[in-house]
Amino acid sequence: MELSDNDHVLTISGERETYSRIECSYGRFERSFSIPEDADVKAKLENGVLEVTLPKIEALKTEPKHTIQIQ
Repeated sequence: MELSDNDHVLTISGERETYSRIECSYGRFERSFSIPEDADVKAKLENGVLEVTLPKIEALKTEPKHTIQIQ
């Protein structure tokens, strides 16, 4: 699974390997969301559940594009 932040658009992508009755039954998936300019992206993957938080930051980031590490 991968999260990326490019020009204030958060993209979550990955690949599901098993068949399930969920939004994406199998194969590759990708979802994108607009995020505020003053948000920092933090992500945690635990027991198959991805938790993404967007705490507000004091100073704006100077890097417009980066990849977020999932803990």
